[in-house]
Order: sequence, then C-alpha cells, then structure tokens
Amino acid sequence: MKKPTSRDVANLAGVSPSTVSFVLNDRKDISISDGTRLKVLDAAKQLNYTPNQFARGLKTNQSKLIGLIIPTITNPYYPMLTQSIEEYAASSGYNILLCNTYRKVENEEFYLNLLTNKSVDGIIYGFTPNYPQIACKISSSIPVVIIGEKDDTVKISTVALNSFMAGEMIGQHLISLGHKNIAFITSPLEGMSLSRQKRLHGIKSKLKEYNLEKNLVIKAESYENESNDSTYEIEIGYNLTSTLIKETKVTAVIGVNDMVAFGALNAINNMQLKVPEDISVCGFDNIYLSKVIRPGITTVDHLTFHRSKLAIDILINRMGNGDEDVYRVEYEPRLIVRESTGPV
Repeated sequence: MKKPTSRDVANLAGVSPSTVSFVLNDRKDISISDGTRLKVLDAAKQLNYTPNQFARGLKTNQSKLIGLIIPTITNPYYPMLTQSIEEYAASSGYNILLCNTYRKVENEEFYLNLLTNKSVDGIIYGFTPNYPQIACKISSSIPVVIIGEKDDTVKISTVALNSFMAGEMIGQHLISLGHKNIAFITSPLEGMSLSRQKRLHGIKSKLKEYNLEKNLVIKAESYENESNDSTYEIEIGYNLTSTLIKETKVTAVIGVNDMVAFGALNAINNMQLKVPEDISVCGFDNIYLSKVIRPGITTVDHLTFHRSKLAIDILINRMGNGDEDVYRVEYEPRLIVRESTGPV
C-alpha cells in the first residue's frame, strides 16, 4: 500500500499542502481557523499520516531527534533511565533514537558515527563514555551531555550522581546497625565503570572513620561479559556471594547495584540463611524490582527522573541557544532503607 503524503491529507481536507504543513508543524505565527485545523488533523488521522521527521528537519534545520547511548538494556536501571529521558524529551518536542552498546567499545564508536550521520540535534550518553576523545570531537558540532561520572578531563557537560557519597551512605547505614564484617561484591572494577570504583571508595572511606577498613572483603568479577542474558549481573552476585560465604564470615553484603544484590539474596537463601537475620544485603540504583521482591532491598536512589530532566535541559539549552559552556552538575543521592538490612 502506498504511504500517504501531505498532498493526500490536503486533498482529503480540502486545503492546500502548505496549510497541512502549517497545522502539523503547529505554526503559531500563521492564522488558521479552528475548523480548518480540525479538518487537517482529522484527515491525517484517517490516512494514518505521519510527517517525515527528517524531511521536516531539512526545512527547519532541526531533526527534533536526540540520540541516547546506553551500555545495556538487561539491567532495569537503563530502561528506567531511557523512559524518563524519553518522557521529558517528548514534552519538549523531541524524539529519542536508542543505541545499546552492550558495553562493547566498538559498538559505541559505531553508534557515535551513525548518530552523526543521522543528523540528530543532540546526543545523551547514559554512562561515562569509553571514547571520550571521539565524543569531545563530536561535541564541537553536535551538543553532547553525559549522564555519568564527573570527569574534569572530559570537556563535555555532565550530570553526575555523587557516587562517592552513595558509598558513604551505605557504609554509614550498615555501621549504624552494628555491622563490622562487610563484603562488597561487584562486576569488574577496572577499565569500564568509574561509578563502581567511586562507590567502593565511598564505602572504604566511611569504614576507615571507624577503623573497620581492614575488615572489608572485596569480591569482583574478573572480566566484563555483557550479553543478551538479563540474569548476567544476578549470576555474578549469586556466584560471588556463594564463594564468599564459604570462605569467610560476614554479616552484610553490598552489591555494586541492585541486580548484583538480587543474586546475593538468592545465594544466601539457597544456603539456608536468612536476610537480614543472618546477613544483611543492600545495593545501588533503586530499580523498581528492589521494592517488589521480598525482602525489599535497601538501596541508594539515583533520582532518575531528576537527572534526566537536568540532562535534557542542558542539551536543549545548547541546541536552541547555542550555549557552548561546559556544565558539571553533581547532585546528592538518597538512601532508601527497606527490609533487607537489620541489626547484627
């Protein structure tokens, strides 16, 4: 079936093609009667007509498209982030092109080139880029904003959670409950995620205040193996915690994120131990599942909608006003205490 055109809409509505363009582009500077506007909208609906976004961009010099690059869709945090970015972008008249790198640097480079060729108006990184030099080069012509860790060596506007403070919050919470023997279990720390390292540094800093830093046990996966399997990080938490409990005595386990914490919870339950009576468990991210499972997971909330709004606001300011300033916004996380942590 032939795809309907704006001329088809014009013929059905009994108006000129230019009137169709004015109505569908919501031109407020053109006087069009409510009756004519309704006829055009009704005709477009009957024909299931959707304006060509790219063609519109050729005329307005804007595609109204924002590229969003994320490292994975298997961790529910990133779909949450994507949804909040998409909702706020839509409220400002922009659509999202989603690119999932599967944590592979070659995919990241490919998508950067693809988005540049697609003439997007701006790019949002949902994580700290592995190719900051390429991202910096692109940002000279296309506005780029990073939702990730603040890095003063990268000259790109960044919206960052204070991950060090997040680690301190978790550490302080467990210490206040009397925990002295604590374990931190994580996907790989080196080479990929600065946030993982900062969370650990925050935990260490807080334990050091109480002369407990030597008691901290760190169990880390040796290599990154992101795949389509949504249980990847849960399996890391399960395997590392199972080994941990056999090797040493701890009263609390901190997962680098909620998915890893879920794996820890499963391992503890399968070893006929109770959470939090025998071992407390906590994580980071506050994904929706953390309040659904039982016991609910104590975690750190990233305030996902807040950081998405900040990123979109900075990006639109650059796209619309040509603002070339580099912004480094860092905000405080929030501790969410649930049933998975308790006193020793």
